[in-house]
Order: sequence, then structure tokens, then C-alpha cells
Amino acid sequence: MLKKETLQINIYIVFFFATVALLYTLPIFHHINNWGIQDWDLHLVYNGVPRATILEYGQFPLWNPYFLGGSVMLAHPESQFLTPAFVLVLLFGEVVGLKISIWLHLAVGLLGSYALGRHYKLSRSAATMTAFVFMLNSMFALAFTVGMTWFLPVAYLPWAFLFYLKGFDNWRYALVSGFFLTMMFFTGAAYPLPITLLFFGVYGLMRVAFRDYSLLKLVRLLAIIVVFTVCLGAIKFFPSIEFSRTYPRTLYDYSGYSLNSLRFSLFSRDQSLEAIVNLPIEQPGFLNGVTAGMDENGIYIGLIPFALFVVGIGLRSKQRMVLFVTCLVFLWISFGNRPRAELWSLLHLVPFYKAMRIAQRFRIIFILCLAILAGFGFQTLRHYLFWRMPNRILARFVSLVILLVVLVDLMAVSWFVFKDAFSIPPLNVAKNETFYQILALSPYDKNGFITEDVANQNDPFTEFNRFHMFSSYGAVYPAFLGNLGTIDAVTSTPVPREAIPASAEDYPGEVYLKGTDGAVSINYWSPNRLAVEVNVSQTGYLALNQNYYSGWHVAGDVNRSVEEVDRRLGVKVYPDDKQIEIYYRPASFVLGVIVTLTTALLSLVFGGRLLWQTKPHLLRGDDAG
Repeated sequence: MLKKETLQINIYIVFFFATVALLYTLPIFHHINNWGIQDWDLHLVYNGVPRATILEYGQFPLWNPYFLGGSVMLAHPESQFLTPAFVLVLLFGEVVGLKISIWLHLAVGLLGSYALGRHYKLSRSAATMTAFVFMLNSMFALAFTVGMTWFLPVAYLPWAFLFYLKGFDNWRYALVSGFFLTMMFFTGAAYPLPITLLFFGVYGLMRVAFRDYSLLKLVRLLAIIVVFTVCLGAIKFFPSIEFSRTYPRTLYDYSGYSLNSLRFSLFSRDQSLEAIVNLPIEQPGFLNGVTAGMDENGIYIGLIPFALFVVGIGLRSKQRMVLFVTCLVFLWISFGNRPRAELWSLLHLVPFYKAMRIAQRFRIIFILCLAILAGFGFQTLRHYLFWRMPNRILARFVSLVILLVVLVDLMAVSWFVFKDAFSIPPLNVAKNETFYQILALSPYDKNGFITEDVANQNDPFTEFNRFHMFSSYGAVYPAFLGNLGTIDAVTSTPVPREAIPASAEDYPGEVYLKGTDGAVSINYWSPNRLAVEVNVSQTGYLALNQNYYSGWHVAGDVNRSVEEVDRRLGVKVYPDDKQIEIYYRPASFVLGVIVTLTTALLSLVFGGRLLWQTKPHLLRGDDAG
């Protein structure tokens, strides 16, 4: 009877947080087919290309011919099609599917934050406060407004941290933490995953410093988590590592909160994209100045959660002190280059973090620790109310009102942010029968493709930038819908762009011959595989108008390889050749599949054996009577 009642309560909690998540994201469903502004153009392609590759061509999405003149798809750090939520994209399309995915991930994050609070022995209402503060602050609304879908995997952070904490007492939970870290990476966690791993290390060292656990135990726990995560996610990790080593990205921008911008980001109820325009943009210094846009700074929580955070610090509690010190460490990293004694430059000495930009992105951990401590503060306040008020019903009512006030306040601020999201009606794009490369289409906004610029582009926030704040940062998505590849696309990865647009005078075609005469034509085209009919008079090269990258093979001929011709894909051809078929399947992907499947199989066997030992009556049908 107790188990049945607990299950019912859990179902109610799931339904509650799913409803809260739906209310929070309600504005993005108002015009459900509308496109988004800024980075949404690129992230719709990151989801649209895999969907088309799977549904139209029946292939695994390894290559993206629509981006930069040909680039990797699976290996791209922000690819998301391995996550279970990608089913929504397959079913409803990339526009609607991603909007539903935002709601789903928000619900998952709320549940995880609640479960994390309960692990810290918070009451149900206090754990709910933690969930509200972490998942409903303006950081998420701002990220999804401008198309930063790499914020989706932040929903797995509370779950990964929860089982990391459990792993200190039972190492088996480290495997569950690794599973959620893998889900983070599969959901495009280019930033959240390394930030989370740093969080685990810093938090663990704090526990070692407070003599909760030994350093050896921490190292063993982290090693298990990292090894299991890499092995389970090898299908993407191995190709991504290969891609990153081929085109290393080293960035170092001046960034970070000033004290004033942090105050504004935490407490100003105007978190809209334009809110930051009147602040001292790009001014250096620790006291004043703002770097990057509102989407990189906003973390509105309001005065009540911050007051609860202060109350919840609890200097006499080792558990809370570890959280508080960790909170301060990540806040200090978020200050970036601005303080004299900075951690941001020091962090960039570590190879894994050299490619990271915008120090404020580490606010994810700052807010998580703050939210947990706010939960402690709310629990302290509830105890005080029950002590001071003789009527327990009244005390419970007052605490519930406080919780609802925080919820309504967070939702109201985020709804105002979401008004700028998905404001672009779908463009009517005709699909070309044959694929070819173009330089780029014009960006677009709610009025269609942009044909004229506003004057004075040098001032960071003139009318020009206000205008383009609500437009796309490119037009890769409509080009993709038109079956066109965009060479001049926005990217932070130094990928060479050697393909030639069809508008160029020296455009050779999507396939052409080099060093020989004859005729060539595409017989079959798909993202990962192409078949070309050839008729040549002498030995030469067949070249394709896509960037060269290792991993391409010639079908049916192990002795012939895909070579680099004019820094593009090329194959040696002979007079007796009739058709050449090439396909993309890198060795890193094949090895990754083997490692991932082996790890998953061993995990299932291990989990089944553990379940057999702990719950034999459930598996064997024994009478538990």
C-alpha cells in the first residue's frame, strides 16, 4: 500500500512540473510554426539536416553538405540527433519538434532539481523552490529566445550531479551520472559538459578539504564517471575529438560580469534583449561594464530567492559551506577578465577549456548552487513560520504564498523575454531539384529577406544592431530548405571553405574532371553518398565541389581512395571507369559504434545482474508475501 501511494505522489510531481514547464514555455507555442531569431537559423539546420538524412535518404547523419561547403554532422559538438528527444523532430519537424523539446527538457530539469533538493533532505516545498530558481530564471528563456539550443542539456545537470553525490557512497551511481553526462553530450553540450566536469572536480575538492572524503576516493569516482561517459558516448566522442584536433579552436575574448552587470542580471525585471543597450557596453573594469548581449548575462531570480540564498548559506553546516564555496568559485570564474585576481585566464591554460569563450556561461553552476542554498533558506523560513505561528495551516499557507509569488514573478519576467522569440513567419522557399553550392542568402526577419542595411554599423548598438537583434544571423536554413549549400555561413570553428559557389566565374559544377577530358554527371546524390557517371579519355581525377575531409571512401574498391584535389574531394579515374560511388564513414565513427554498443551491452548485463540480486522476487516471480 505504501509503495502504491508513493508512486501516486511521484506521478503527481511529474504532472505538476510538466504543467509548470508548459506554462513557462507557453509563449513559444503561440505561433507554433514561426521561425526564431539570431542563432535559430543555424540550429534549425543542425536538426533539419539529420532529419532529412534519416527520413528522405535512410542514412545515418554523418556529413552535412549544406554547411560551409561540406562539413561534419555527427562530429559537430552541437549536433543533437542522438538524444531521445530527437524523436520529436522526426515526428513534428525541426521547428515544432524543437519547441516541444524545450518544454520537455525544462520539465526534466525541474524534476531533476527537485530530486536533487530532496537528496539534500529539503522538504517538498523547499525542493520545489530550488527547482523554480534554477530552471525558471531568465537564463533559459534568453537562451531559447536567441536559439542557443546547447542550453537544452543543462536540464540533465541536476540529475548528473545527484548521482555524482550518491556515487561518493556507492560507486555504482557514478555510472548513472555518466549516463546523464552522455545525454548532455548527445544533446549538443559543447559548453555544459566541460563546465559540469569542472564543477564535479571543484565540488569534490571542497569535500576533500572539509575532510568528508579522501582525495583517492574523489579521483576514483571522477575516473569512473569520465571513462564510462566517454565509452558510452564514444559514437559521438571519437568523431568529435577527431574533428576538434583537425580544426582546433582557440578563442580568448575579454568577457565576464562586472559587479554592476551582475546586479542588473540578477535583479532587473527587464531581461529583454534590448535591456542591455543602455548599459556601458564593452567598458572594462570590475565595477562597471557589460560584455556580450543580454542572452549571455541574464539570470533574473529576484529579491526573494536571493534573500533565501543568504539565509540558506548556513556557515555552521559543512554541507552548505561546500556548496557556498563552490558557488563563489564559479561566480569568480564568471567575472572573467574583470577582477585583478582572475580565474578565467588560468582556466584557459587547460587544453580542454582553451576553446571556451564568454566567462558568464559558467553562471550555470553559480545559479545551481545558489538555488540549492535558496531551498535551504526557504526551509529555514518555513521552520520559523511554524515556530512563530500557532496555527500550522496559516504557516503552511504563508509559505505556499511565498512559493507562488516566486513562481509568478519568474514566469512573468520570462514571458516578457519570450515575446521576442519565434517572431518570424515561415519563409516560402522553393526547393531546387538538384543540389548545388551558393555563397549565401541574405539574412531574414519578420518581414522576409533583408535587402537593405541601416546606416552607421560601427556603433555597437545603433539602429543597425537594434534592427538585426531581431533577425537571423544568416540564412543557412532557408538555403537548406531550397536544397542549397551555404559556403559563407556563421561558425566559430576554423573550417576551411574551399567549395566554389555557383555564382562564381570559375564555378566548375558540383562534379568536374581534373587533368583529363570527358564527361561526368551525378547519378545519385545524398548527404553521405554520391554516385557519379564518368567517361574519360585518360587517367585523371574526378573532383566534387565539397571540402576535403578524411573519412570518405570509394565503394567497391579498397585499393582506390578519396584524395584531396584542389582542397576538395577527389578520386582518381581511369578510361575504363563507368561509375564512381563514394561514401562518408570515418574510422572514428566505426570504432565509436563498437565501443558504445559494447559499453551499453555490458551496462545492461551489469544492471540486470544487480537487479536480480537486489529484487529477485520481481524477476523470478517469487511471492513477496
